[in-house]
Amino acid sequence: MRTDNTDRIPDHVLHEAVQSTLGGEGLRPISGGYNFRCPICGDSKKNKSKKRGYILYNDGIWKYICHNECGSMSFLHFLKEYHPAKFK
Repeated sequence: MRTDNTDRIPDHVLHEAVQSTLGGEGLRPISGGYNFRCPICGDSKKNKSKKRGYILYNDGIWKYICHNECGSMSFLHFLKEYHPAKFK
């Protein structure tokens, strides 16, 4: 499995990318990342307070994870796929 290398991208740039792309999704900072409503699957249709999307980072590795049906991918792949203008 290929993971995108984020070693050359400063953390503050990635934090800014998270804020600008997911700020409207009810972004909540947590220890080691962010929690939000998944913009891909939309999370629960019945309970709008459920937030199953996560951006987690540890030792320069940033991952997007959805605990619903979307699975996981590198944060850069998430940006490239769902926010191509921000990725560029």
